[in-house]
Amino acid sequence: MADANEHGIIPDVKTCTVCGKQYTRRKGYGFRQWAASTTCSRNCSVAIVNANRVWPTQRERFEAKVDRSLGQGPEGTCHEWKGHRTKWGYGSFKVGTAVKKAHRVAYELYCGEVPSDQMVLHSCDNPPCCNPDHLSLGDQVKNMQEKRLRGRNRNRGEKKLPRVNGDPDGMPIPGDLRHLSVY
Repeated sequence: MADANEHGIIPDVKTCTVCGKQYTRRKGYGFRQWAASTTCSRNCSVAIVNANRVWPTQRERFEAKVDRSLGQGPEGTCHEWKGHRTKWGYGSFKVGTAVKKAHRVAYELYCGEVPSDQMVLHSCDNPPCCNPDHLSLGDQVKNMQEKRLRGRNRNRGEKKLPRVNGDPDGMPIPGDLRHLSVY
């Protein structure tokens, strides 16, 4: 007996090669399109493509976004993050569904886990740096101490409120109206 396909007769029901479900010819499918179909849905078609795809590892994705060329940063030894950066200059990297800071991911990849009560600190004061040699663990107190020692501490209150009547806190003396401008 001759095969139905040799005579241009294609069965109206086929079995999906991915999920094994039976499916019928969709409205608008031409002869060639129906003859070539092997899956029941777009999801099953994507599953075939993704099954054969080689996904990069987290480390490969991370390293593709790090520039290790010399001369980066203040000392010339930083590994600069070339992916997305926050408005403060820190790199952002997606891990699963979470977005983490790139220097924290670098520490986790090359040095080990970061305890939940610890932060990853930069010794180079360069926010986009991901060089594991420039990263260390510490808490908020240690971070603030290093900030003061390196001269990165600034009193934001002084910038916003000028000193008034010699008051070092920049606050007007109650009842004194000399700080008000009259035009």
